[in-house]
Amino acid sequence: MTHNLPAAMLALAPLVAVMAAPDFGPRFAPTHKDNMNGAYPFSATPGGTPGKMPKRFSDYPHGVESFDVHTSEMSTLYSQVWWKPHPPAALPKEIVAKYNGSRMAIVGWEIDQVQRTADGDVSVPISASYNHHYVSQLVGAGARLRQVKLDGPHDPRAKELMHASHGHVNWEQPQWIAEDVVEQPQWIA
Repeated sequence: MTHNLPAAMLALAPLVAVMAAPDFGPRFAPTHKDNMNGAYPFSATPGGTPGKMPKRFSDYPHGVESFDVHTSEMSTLYSQVWWKPHPPAALPKEIVAKYNGSRMAIVGWEIDQVQRTADGDVSVPISASYNHHYVSQLVGAGARLRQVKLDGPHDPRAKELMHASHGHVNWEQPQWIAEDVVEQPQWIA
C-alpha cells in the first residue's frame, strides 16, 4: 500500500482590526470552502465569553484566504515506520509575492494525508496511515532551512530541534534547521 503524505492546507489572513474592516486590497479573495477537518471545538478561555471564536475559517470576520502546499512524496508499506524529515516545501509563488515585505497572520493550519491520483488528491483515512508526530517550520524571506548532519544531542545546533521534536531525533539522518540569512528587525508588540 503506497501513500503520498501529507498535504497541508493553510488558512491565512492579514491581521484583522477589531472595530473596522481592513482593506485587504483587490487581490484578497476570502475562502468559502468548508474546513478540511470539520468544525473546530474550542474550550472557553477562563473568564472569557464562550462561542466568540469562529469554528470555521469561512466564518472569520472579513474572511481568510487558503491555499494548499504539498510535501515531497512519501511511500510506505504496511507496518513501516517513517522517521525521515521531508525537504522544504515552498509556499505558492503568488502567496509569497502577495505578502512579500508585509506581515501575514496564520489563523489555521490543517493537515491531510493524500494519495495523488489522475482525478486529483484523495484523502487517506487515518486508519490507513497513523501520523503520531508532526513537526513543521515556516520561515520568511530573511531565513532559510538548511540540511545538516548533527553529531548527537550535545551538538549546539540540536537544542531547538530536540525541543520541537519532543527530544526524539534520528541522529543517523540529516535534519533541517532554520537559520537567519539577514538581520531581522525587532518588532515591538
